[in-house]
Amino acid sequence: MKSQTVTSYFGIDKKVFATIGAYDAVVNVDTKVFIHPLLLRGTTAPELKGSYAKVQKHFAEILKLILASKKVGDRAWCAAHERLTFPEVADIGTGYSRASRHGSGIGRKLARQLLVSAKQMVDAGVVEPEIFELMGLFQPNIGRDRLSDTIAGIIKADLFAYSERAFRNLGVSGKRISKVQYGHKTYLVPVRPVSGDPILLVPREILADLPVAACFSEVDIVCAANAALRQIVNGIIGETWKEAVSVRKAKLRDVLLRHPKVFFDLIEVYRRKTGKEYDFDADPAGLVSWLRAAESWTAMHALPLSMPKAPGQKDVESVVLDMTQKFKELIEDRGLHKLLYREDGRPRRETAAQFLYFGVADCYCEANDIGLTRGPETGRGRVDFKAEKGYMEKVVVEVKLTRNPNLVHGYTDQLRIYQAAEKAKVSVYLVIDVDHGSAERLKALRMTVKKARGEGRPAPTVVYVDARTKTTASAA
Repeated sequence: MKSQTVTSYFGIDKKVFATIGAYDAVVNVDTKVFIHPLLLRGTTAPELKGSYAKVQKHFAEILKLILASKKVGDRAWCAAHERLTFPEVADIGTGYSRASRHGSGIGRKLARQLLVSAKQMVDAGVVEPEIFELMGLFQPNIGRDRLSDTIAGIIKADLFAYSERAFRNLGVSGKRISKVQYGHKTYLVPVRPVSGDPILLVPREILADLPVAACFSEVDIVCAANAALRQIVNGIIGETWKEAVSVRKAKLRDVLLRHPKVFFDLIEVYRRKTGKEYDFDADPAGLVSWLRAAESWTAMHALPLSMPKAPGQKDVESVVLDMTQKFKELIEDRGLHKLLYREDGRPRRETAAQFLYFGVADCYCEANDIGLTRGPETGRGRVDFKAEKGYMEKVVVEVKLTRNPNLVHGYTDQLRIYQAAEKAKVSVYLVIDVDHGSAERLKALRMTVKKARGEGRPAPTVVYVDARTKTTASAA
């Protein structure tokens, strides 16, 4: 299915859609924004007015069960475990997923690990429900995406009610609306034609940016605690919680357990903070503008491609390389590189480049009936993209910026693992240069590629794209 926003999918005027205040999600690809609990606390959407209270109540009930539990595996423990287990939320188009639009959720194994950590916190005297909102600080494999999915799971009935009203006000009706049972109620919302999953809307005002660092690092440790306590914490994690990104979560958890006052202080600071809504209009991280840009640029710069009725591996590979070379041309010669930079000239995160490539390639793929998807979880990570025609003819594409410290590792190890996991015979390594200071890293990659080819080892195709800002002709 071609990437489309909710407005394009239903043919809704974007200005009209903006009046309801909902996020115009890409129907089949997740955007790296998340439901921020602090923003949820102040929402103006009538259906979500009591949502934050629901979240707090849910977590408070888990804490009560933990307090009531006498040993691992007893009835109270099992009940707490059930309440901590949340399936992925695939209906709202937010999060960290790079595979289609599926969320992260908290599975049973991760819920058990989190429950053990929460039990330690409770035994240390910390019984505030906010510890679950801050769980990304101390629990491995827990980030904002999983917290967002957890919150979405708790308030899903509210999101159904919000979406029902929003679609009704937008005039989406008739055969485009289905009766969907959730809980004890039936809601009238659209569903996806193939999967039958409901399409739910989320107010923009409760969504925040989802950075690479998956923890609440913005919570400052300018605590109201005493100087001695600050000295203990600062000696371990630095002057601010922002530096906690580089600290192992287990180590930080140990600090919090040994000094519960630190956690109490952290919770008080957190309660006083307000979340920052992501600016979808300016789109500083390039999270949503890629699709509009891709559709516009590919319309202006057509790429005639042809595929035989019974294509082989070489045919799919040829199309992928042609699309990638066209992307290179658009970046280097047509001005599309501007989408890879913020207004202040700083390069955007790697995800902006990945989504932009996906959007451009997706538009060209649609014309050739080639499936292009954000890579699924392989068990060893996720490949950025996979193009396929049938079951056997596959090409995987990995996109990296030259400023990425794992540039060489991505070529020597990551891509090989992804290619094997996808059972793809061919892979492409798309290297995008946005940094004038990456010459040494790029040189190391080129030497690695040359050595591999010289030794006769399989070497993925490398496509280099010079996206560095250039001096204008008049200035030169």
